Amino acid sequence: MIMDRREDPARRRPRQHGGSRSELAIPRADATALVKMLFFMMALMGLVLFSFKPAQVHAAEMMSDGIIEEVVVTGSAIKRADLDGALPVQIFTRADIDRTNVATTEDLVDKMPAMQGYLTASDSVGGGGGGVRGASIRDLGEEYTLVLLNGRRLAPADSGATIDLQMIPLSMLEQVELLTDGASALYGSDAIAGVVNYKLRQDVEKTQFSIRASDPLEGAGEELDFDVIGGYGSFEDDGFSVVFAYNRHEQSQLKATDRTFAETGILTITEPNSGNPALFFNGSGNSIPGNARITYTDPALVDEDNLDGENRITFNPYREVSGECAPNTSQIGEECWFDYTSTIEIIPESERNSFFVNTRIQLDQDIEAFGTLVYSDNSLTSRIAPYPSGWVRIPNDAELVVNEVLPHLTDVQLDGLQTVDGRWRGLPAGNRTQEFNSQALHAVVGLDATFGEFDFNMAISHSKNEQEENFPTGWLIRESFQNALAEGAFNIFAPASEFSDEDFEALAPSIYSGNWTSTEVTVTTVDFVAARPLIEMGGGESELAFGIDYRTTDYDRAVADANAREELLFLSKSTPYDMDRDQWGIFVEYLMPIFDNFEVNLAVRHDEISAISRRETRGFDENGEDVVAVEGGGVGEDLSDTTYKISARWDVNDLLAVRASYGTGFKAPTQRQIAEPQSEFGVTSGNYPCPFSDGSDLEQACLTGESQYGVYREGSAGLEPETSTQFTLGVVVEPDDYTSVVLDYWSIEIENIVERLTEQQIFNNAETYRHLFRTRLNQSTMENELAIIQAAVNAGTYDGSGIDYKLSRSFDLPFGTLSTAIAGTHTLESESSLTGSSLGRFGNNNAVTFKHRYRFEAVLDHGRFTHSLSWNFRTGYTDAAQTVNIIQNGEPDYANDTPVQLSVPSYYTIDLQSRAMLMDDQLEVTLGIENLLDEEPPLSLRTSGSGHQVGWDPRYVDAYLRTVTLKATYSL
Repeated sequence: MIMDRREDPARRRPRQHGGSRSELAIPRADATALVKMLFFMMALMGLVLFSFKPAQVHAAEMMSDGIIEEVVVTGSAIKRADLDGALPVQIFTRADIDRTNVATTEDLVDKMPAMQGYLTASDSVGGGGGGVRGASIRDLGEEYTLVLLNGRRLAPADSGATIDLQMIPLSMLEQVELLTDGASALYGSDAIAGVVNYKLRQDVEKTQFSIRASDPLEGAGEELDFDVIGGYGSFEDDGFSVVFAYNRHEQSQLKATDRTFAETGILTITEPNSGNPALFFNGSGNSIPGNARITYTDPALVDEDNLDGENRITFNPYREVSGECAPNTSQIGEECWFDYTSTIEIIPESERNSFFVNTRIQLDQDIEAFGTLVYSDNSLTSRIAPYPSGWVRIPNDAELVVNEVLPHLTDVQLDGLQTVDGRWRGLPAGNRTQEFNSQALHAVVGLDATFGEFDFNMAISHSKNEQEENFPTGWLIRESFQNALAEGAFNIFAPASEFSDEDFEALAPSIYSGNWTSTEVTVTTVDFVAARPLIEMGGGESELAFGIDYRTTDYDRAVADANAREELLFLSKSTPYDMDRDQWGIFVEYLMPIFDNFEVNLAVRHDEISAISRRETRGFDENGEDVVAVEGGGVGEDLSDTTYKISARWDVNDLLAVRASYGTGFKAPTQRQIAEPQSEFGVTSGNYPCPFSDGSDLEQACLTGESQYGVYREGSAGLEPETSTQFTLGVVVEPDDYTSVVLDYWSIEIENIVERLTEQQIFNNAETYRHLFRTRLNQSTMENELAIIQAAVNAGTYDGSGIDYKLSRSFDLPFGTLSTAIAGTHTLESESSLTGSSLGRFGNNNAVTFKHRYRFEAVLDHGRFTHSLSWNFRTGYTDAAQTVNIIQNGEPDYANDTPVQLSVPSYYTIDLQSRAMLMDDQLEVTLGIENLLDEEPPLSLRTSGSGHQVGWDPRYVDAYLRTVTLKATYSL
C-alpha cells in the first residue's frame, strides 16, 4: 500500500488556532473550570474506593447465581471453576461493554487503560494505518499483542501478526478477556505483550433488534448501527443451539474544517519562554497557484567550484504579477506555500456489514461438536490533501512557460535557460481518495469431548483476510498530466478560482481511478489439546494439559497494471509478494494445588518455524513488458524457540491473596521483515537539509532547502526471533463482599528487537549511515533524487515496567445499588535502546507512552433504570521539539527560527449514560452523552507519527467533541 507521509512543514502568515485553547501560557478561567474541579475531586475520592470489577468478582457473582461451570480462561489450557488464577486477567462482560456506549470493537480498545499505541481511524488519513484498526498492550504495538477470537488465531492484516479489529462486530461479543502478561509458553509467537481474547455469544434467549445513532453536536461524524441477534434451540434443554447475528455500521466523514482546532496548519501560539505570540506553519511547497523552478547557465558563476556555471532559482509566477500569494497560501522565500491541512479529513468515512453463526451440538453424553462462522465486509474511504505534483518538467517552448515563466526572467537567465519545472497542488482534481475494501472470513469446526479422565478439544480453523486498496479519484497520471502541461491545456500557475470548465475537462483524462494493490492473507490451523487429572496433592488433584498445533500462513499481494508500470505522477511501483511459511508448536501445562491455599502452574512450549517460501511474482520489466519472475526456494533460515512460564497464587487468608509469574516469550520476524526485497515506501514524514557537502553524487541528488526524500525498505534473511522475559507480582485484597483491590507490578525486557533506524537518525548521522542512502529517479524530471533505506535488523532492546490497579466498591442504597470502580495503568519505564524513552514525552519513535491512564466508572441500578458516569484520563506530556517564528509588529520574523517544545496538558473526557427497560422488559432504551464537558484536543506541534492532521495528535484525543447517542433494543 502507499505509505503517504506528512508533507513539507513551512511558515506563513498567522491565523488564530481555535481561540483561547491555543494560548499556552494563559489557562482558561470560566464557569466550566468549576465543574471540572468538582469532577476531578470526585475522581480523587474514587482512587481510594473504586475500580473495574476484577475477574474474581465476576466469578463470585456467577457462583452465587449458581451458573458457574468449568471454563478455560485466557492464559491457560486447563478448565477450572475457580477463576481466581495466578495470572492478571481482566474480564469485560457484556454489561461492561454496553456501558462504554461505543459502537465498534476497535473503539472499545480506547476504554481499556492497559491499551496504548494502537492504530486509530486517523492513522489512515495520510498515515500508515492502511485502513486497519488494532490493539496494543503496554504501547508495544499490535505486532506484540496476540488477538484471538474464541481462543483461536485470526488471519492478520499483513504478513505479521496485526489483526484488524474491524472484522469483529461488537454486538456479537459475550465478553472480552485481557491477559496483561506474556503468554508465549501457551500460544507461541506474538504474545509478548499479552493476549486479547474476544468471546462470541453462545446462547440467546430472545431475538433482538437494535438501532443506535450517534450525533456530534458540533456537526459531522455521525454514526449509525443496526443489529439483529437471534438463536434457535437451547443447548441445556435441546442438546443443540444456534446463535446468529447481523450488524450494519456506518460512519460518516469528519473533515478538518468541521472543527476549529483542526481547520488549519497555520497556528498562532504563545511562545512559552518569552510569552510572545509566535507562528507555527506546517504547509507544502506543492501549491496552487504553482511554483516555478528554472535551471540556467550563468557565465559569471563559472569557476573551479562550478565549472559549468549552473544555477537554479524558484519563484511563484502568480505572486510576481499580483504582488502577494493567493488565498490559503503564504510566502516562503520567493515561493508560495499551501495550507494543505484545510483540505483533509479527521475521521474517514466507513461502512461495514458483518454476519456470524455460532453453533453447539451434543453428539452424545461425552462429545460436543461446535462451529463458528464470521464474515465481515468493511469499506473505509480516506481523503487526504489534493495531489502534490512534485517538480514536473515542462518544455522550455511550451505555451505555459512562454506566458507564465519567461516574462519574469532576466536576460542572463533567458540566454542560459536549461530546464523549467513546475510544482503544483491538484486542487481541481479533488482530494486524493483511498478506498480500503476488506473482506474477512473466519471458520472453525471442532469437537469437545471427554473419554474417561481425559478432556479433549480439537479443531480446524480457516481464516482469510482480503483487502483491495483502490484510488477512486484525485490521483494524477504522469504522462497525461505532462502532455497536458506541454500543450497548455490548463494553467498550473493560476489560482484555483480561475480554473474554468474547459480546464476541468482538460484535466479529467489525467485523473486516475482504479485498483492499486490487492492483499490476501490466509491462515489454516489444526490444534489439539488434552487434559486430565494426575495425582492428589494437598489442595486437590493436579491437572496436566498438553497440546499441539500446526498452522500455515500464506501472504499474497498483487499490484495493478498502472502501479506496476509506474503510471502515476511521482509514485513508484509497489512490490508484489507471494510468500508462505509453516509453523508448529507443542506445549505442556501442569497445575499443582500444593496446598488448599497455594497453587503453582508450570508451562513449557517449543515452536518450529520454517523459512519463507517465496513463489513466482507477476510484474513488468523496465520496458513495460509483462514478465513472471520465479523466485523459488526458501528465504532466511528455519527458526525455533522454547519458552516457559511459572506462576503461583497464595491465598494468605480470606482477605489477602498474592500472585506472581515469571516467564519467557518470543516473536518471529514477519515474512516481509525477512523476505522483502528493497522496495519503495513513500517519503519521509519530516523535511531535511542536504546532509552532504562533499560534491558526491549523493550531494548532487539533494533537493533545494529542507525537503522530503524518498524512503526504501528491505528485509533481512538473517533475522532472529525477538526474545523476552516477563515478571509480574500482584496482590488481591477483598475485605468484604463489596470491596476489591487488585495491584499488579509488571516488568518486561525484550532483546533482539527487529527495528528500522528512524529517518531522523539516518539524516542526523549521515556519514555513519552513508550506506543507507541511495538515489531514486524522478520519472517527471528524469533527475536522480536522494533517498534513504530503512532495513530491518535485530538492533536493540526494550525495557518496560509499571503498575496496573483495579479497585471496586459497591453500596446497597435504599433505592438501588451503586457500583463504583476505577482501573488504571501507571507506567514506570518504557525505553528502547534505539529510540530512547517516549514515557511522558513525544519520543524518537514518533509516539507517546503515557505515564498514567485510568478509567473511573460509577453505576447506579434502581429498578428498570441504570445510570452510569465514566471518566477517561491521560496524563500530559512533553511535545515534539519544533521551531516557530516570533511575531513582531504583526509580522513573523522569518529570519530567525525559535526552538520550542510545548507541554501538552493532561486530557480527559466524561461520559454519561442512562438505560431504561420498558414494555415488560421487551424494549430497552439507552441515552448517552460522550465528552460531556466538550473537551477540545490540546495543542500539539508534532508533525510526524500519524496522519496529516496539524495542531493536535488524533491518536490520543476525541475529535467528535460532545456527542449524543441513542440506542433502542426490542426483544421478541
